[in-house]
Amino acid sequence: MSGKNIKTTKHSGDPAVWWNMLPACWKMAFNEAILGREATEKSPSEDALKSLQNISVLRFSGPRAPFPNMGFELSDLAGLEQLTRLEILIVTYQQLVSLKGIERLTGLKALYLYNNSIEDLSGLEKLDDLEELYIQNNNISSLEPIRHLRSLRVLYCSGNALTTLGGLTTAHNKTLRKFQCLPNEYLPDYELVRVKKSLGIRCLGG
Repeated sequence: MSGKNIKTTKHSGDPAVWWNMLPACWKMAFNEAILGREATEKSPSEDALKSLQNISVLRFSGPRAPFPNMGFELSDLAGLEQLTRLEILIVTYQQLVSLKGIERLTGLKALYLYNNSIEDLSGLEKLDDLEELYIQNNNISSLEPIRHLRSLRVLYCSGNALTTLGGLTTAHNKTLRKFQCLPNEYLPDYELVRVKKSLGIRCLGG
């Protein structure tokens, strides 16, 4: 993704103030992954800043990814908390442990967080419009925060530390079309059976 291809929508606020408040690692990430510049803290042009502040699609794929667009790994989402116009967010092959700040991005429709170190999905419960969630290969032990996400169409959660599929409800049966939860080393077969029989939701491959 290059700066000239950034999709934007109207947003208020001073872009320069927003940039100056960003953590150093996020300034570097925006410059390298989105604007195609060196991983630097230097401020982009005024037009580029306005585009960044109003962006609706972002991808940050760390150096371990098959197709990386940055040379270092992020450990938090602090640089995204003000980007409330985001609809699609990809933060993969990084070192995220929590989703602190994600609750502010209530316009998200698709969220790709696979291959991180996420332990807790707290914050997702605020994302009422979320339709696609990809959280494979993390350290997640509970899906409870998705309980009230009634717009979910796609959920991939294999390769985690799940022992239960609590959080899925009969309401998800109306919208969920792709659900992949295997393999999950600690997830017992009876949980798959329970969800299939009582909720009408079948895990792909299960």
